[in-house]
Amino acid sequence: EQTVTWSAENLTIPEGATVASARLYQAWGWNKMATDPAPTVAFNGIAVGAPVASYKDRKNWGSYDYPYGLYVYNVTEQFDAAGNTMTLTPEADNDYFTYGAYLVVVYEDPKTSKKQILINEEFDMVCSRASYSVNNDEATVYAPFSGVTTTDLTGARAIAILASADEPGKSKFFFNDREYAGFWED
Repeated sequence: EQTVTWSAENLTIPEGATVASARLYQAWGWNKMATDPAPTVAFNGIAVGAPVASYKDRKNWGSYDYPYGLYVYNVTEQFDAAGNTMTLTPEADNDYFTYGAYLVVVYEDPKTSKKQILINEEFDMVCSRASYSVNNDEATVYAPFSGVTTTDLTGARAIAILASADEPGKSKFFFNDREYAGFWED
């Protein structure tokens, strides 16, 4: 069992703002069980039901061919601007690991300019390595955003969250054919 805490300083919600969405993401991997992982999740002490979305991938060849995935939970109703906790309890006799959880909160603030937030959630397990017979092109994942207009656009920011990118200098991020550096080492 593991408990994670997000303080009010971690997720600052301006006074007068309304939380539109709070989603909890929990990635898992190396699942050696016959079924998908089924941990119990509590958010601020309240049991969270089934994921609202679930994504899975596996390499489907060679040794160490185990499923990896991502569960997405809607915790909007339980979110507390003063601070939040998640407790993850794996089922008995589990045989998988979990990555760090993350919480994405979208709020509406009437005191600020209009913003559009697009979230493309998915999960892909990719690795370019000659010994795997996988090249860089084959180990590239795309996250398309359609219907976006740049009229009156004053700025944009793209955030990529990788559950596992633990080899320094091995991951690259491109947006519209331009490479951006800056993955956090941890």
